[in-house]
Amino acid sequence: MDDICFGFLLRDSRGLDLFGWDMLDGGLTPLEPFTPGEEREVAVRFRANLAAGHYFLTVTLAHWDKTKEDVRFDAQDLIVAPTPGIFTTSIVNLAIRFEPRYIVSMPPSLVISLGPFTHETGFAWTCAVAELKSESDAPYDEMRSPLVLLEDDRALGPPHSDHATIRNIGRGAYSHWQEYIFLSTSDGSDPNKNGRQYFAVLPK
Repeated sequence: MDDICFGFLLRDSRGLDLFGWDMLDGGLTPLEPFTPGEEREVAVRFRANLAAGHYFLTVTLAHWDKTKEDVRFDAQDLIVAPTPGIFTTSIVNLAIRFEPRYIVSMPPSLVISLGPFTHETGFAWTCAVAELKSESDAPYDEMRSPLVLLEDDRALGPPHSDHATIRNIGRGAYSHWQEYIFLSTSDGSDPNKNGRQYFAVLPK
């Protein structure tokens, strides 16, 4: 696999895009070609002033010419703690540094094939995973679940999304709540009919 670039996008808790960056816009060259089964770590350091709150950082590998869909993406939570006496929503002094490097293989994970799915409301669908209830988010810890939801080989997100966001915005947002996964597909399609496979992945 060659002609691949890396990028990221920061969203707020409503799913609104705040800012993003990719190697093409940064004036860099594509990543070195990937060989089958190869794994790499890509580090991007950025500095920005953000209001206290809950954000989602989506990172992606995409084709360099931008004419094809992303080949892989992942979403991570980003929590900004409040600073007493400082109230700002400005994004200033954005500085970015890109550091590709090789890493060892990831630790083994538990992978569960999901489906069928039941339509709930709007973009939201549910799937029972009673065997994972002990790992789910809970009222006393809404960020507990380590579950990663895959659409084919692409990680959906943001995880731990509130159910109103899943229903009204979708775009891959999901929640592992009690004995169910509440999810939305990346394009709002029916997960029972779009021809894709969905998996729940938990680290062992």
